[in-house]
Formats: sequence, C-alpha cells, structure tokens
Amino acid sequence: MFLLLFLLAYKSKDIFAQEVCHPELVPFEVHRLQLEDGWLHTTGGMANESRVIEVDYLDNRRIDVFEFICYGSVTLTNANPDLDSNVGRRVKFRQSVPINRGPDYTIFTDTNEIDVCVQDDGETANVIMYTDERLEPGESHTQEFYYSVTIDRFGDLNGDGCINSVDLGLLFVEWGGSGAADFNSDGMVGAYDMGILLANWYEHGDCEEPDPGSFCGDGTCDPDENNAICPEDCAPGGGGDGYYSPEWESADDILAFTIDEFVNGVILVENVTVENLKGGTIDIIDDTGNSGTKFLHLFGGQWQVLGVSGWSPLDTWVVEVFNGDVMVGRTSSDSSGPIFNPDGSTNYGNSIYWKPQIEPFQIGNRWVLYRWIDEPDIPEYPPSRVN
Repeated sequence: MFLLLFLLAYKSKDIFAQEVCHPELVPFEVHRLQLEDGWLHTTGGMANESRVIEVDYLDNRRIDVFEFICYGSVTLTNANPDLDSNVGRRVKFRQSVPINRGPDYTIFTDTNEIDVCVQDDGETANVIMYTDERLEPGESHTQEFYYSVTIDRFGDLNGDGCINSVDLGLLFVEWGGSGAADFNSDGMVGAYDMGILLANWYEHGDCEEPDPGSFCGDGTCDPDENNAICPEDCAPGGGGDGYYSPEWESADDILAFTIDEFVNGVILVENVTVENLKGGTIDIIDDTGNSGTKFLHLFGGQWQVLGVSGWSPLDTWVVEVFNGDVMVGRTSSDSSGPIFNPDGSTNYGNSIYWKPQIEPFQIGNRWVLYRWIDEPDIPEYPPSRVN
C-alpha cells in the first residue's frame, strides 16, 4: 500500500494544464479496490519484450466530484535483455481518469516530472497524467507523484462563490437565448442548463447569504457606510446610530461615543459606547491628569476635558454633541472658546480641552470627534460655536 508519508518530503509547486494533452498509449489491465473510506486503490501493470510498467496509486474519484486527488507511484523499466546494448529507450506512462465537468479547472502537482492536464470535449472531461523516462537496458525508474484538480462548478453566474436563487434568476433572464448560462454549450439556455445549475446548488461556508439586517436603511451606520452613500443611516436626522455632519467628511479621523452612565460626575471609557467611523488613528482613553483618572470630565468648573490617544501637536479638531438627531453643542480648534491640543503635562496630559462647556454631560448624548492632521481647507471651517 502506498503511504502518504512521502508527500511531506516534496515541495509543492503549481503546474498549469497543457493546452493539448498527451495522446493515448496502449492500455493495460489494472485491479481496483475501494477502501473503507471511499478511496480507490489501483494496482497493475504490463510487461513485454521491450518494457515493464507497474502502477500503485490512490484516488478519490468516487467520493469528491469537485476536487480530484491522486497520489502514488509508477515504475518504468527498459526490459531490453541485451544488457551490453547501448540502445536506450524512452518508457512512457499515461493515466486517464474521468472527472466532473466544470467551466474551469485548477491543477496542482508536487513535481515537474509529470504533466497533468484536463481533456474536455464539451460533453465529458478526463484528467490526464503523463510521465516518461529515457532508460538504458535493464534500468528502472520509479516516479512518485501527487496531483489534484479543483473543478469550478457550473452555475455561479454572478461570481459570488454561491450557486443559489440569485444564479437561477440570472439563468431565467437568458432563457431561450445564448449566454453564460449555456453550460452545455448547445447554443441555447434551457432545461438541461437549469438541471446542471440545480445539481450544483451550493450555499455553504463562504456562500452563506449576507445578514439581511445589514444594509443601507436598517438604522445602523455600518463600517462600509457613510453619509455620502447611505444618508438614511449615517446623516444627522437619518435615524441611524453612526451619523456625523457631512461638512466634516474631509477629516482624517472621525470617532463618536455615546454616554451610557457616569458616577459622581466621572466618566470612564468603560462608561461609553464607541464608534470608529473613519480613519482609526485616534482613540479615546482614560487620561491621568492632576484631577485623577478620567476620560471625560469638567475641570475647575469650566474646562471640559476629553482623553484621546494618537494625537499630534498640529491637530485641528471639531467636537459636536447630539441629543437624538439635534446638535446641541459644538466647538473647534479655531472657534470662540477653542479646543486646545494635549500638552502632555501632568495638568491636561493626553486630553483635548476647551472652555466654557458646550453641553453638560448627559446620559444618551452622542459626542462626535473630527480630527485633521493639519488645518482643514474647506469653506465651512471654522464653524460657529454652539452651546
């Protein structure tokens, strides 16, 4: 019995199928035994006055219709009895196995010493493996091999990896005419092609339908949505939870948080729900200044202080506060009562800060931070202060 262990000794290599497969050779009889796991074990050979061929290989043709795998060995011998002769002979072996048809095939093999290709005449398909060796009289050569053929499935008309109702609908659009759904290449899309699609129906793994709750208009501003492409979810007043003001779309980073709770006027990062809407360079942090560890707090009765990471000394900021879809507070680096950048000291540490406060801290209010790495070049900036 051929062992799998030899496979581990080879370096894998991709081989492209030949455009024309090697022609047929004289066939010989083999013995096939189906193993308990469904694999087929083939042994056999032929011998005449000029050559001897012995084969021993396993394949999965009876258990997998979309990935054919074969591994084993073939021993080739120049059987010329005149050992003193200097006449060498090229001994050849060709294997042909019927496989399922598909629109395309991906071939993989572990050695350059074999050729593998798929012979597809439009009705049937066979994988062809070929090897040969020039041998001196009495010389033998054993070629070990491993190869696989991955068969694309007929039916995936929209290229999403699934074969499902979407593809069936596309087939009906082409019904009676020619097109991509003409899987049997008879010039017309019809019942035979629909049968092929239904036989290949596939909705597993990567082919699962997308979550129907994640789409524009579902009330949530998802990571792949923004004000421009989905104002229903992301624009102020749109009803979604990820909205921000579209005039600040040019910001390098946009981050929002909603206050969930606070105790004795102290708000930590764990007390808010954060939304990273753009960029991802900045974040919010519990900063340690001279008033203790806090994320968002009122300092000295007039300074609002907000802990951030990822800042630089040249940053420009806009901060807005929303109560529902109504903006109730706003300031910027160049508004009256401007935002100051962190000073890294024990006083304000890694926090931006401004006075007077633009809106008292309230549970449920949504704060949105816009950060430009340099000064924004847009006519809307700087905005007027709202408090």
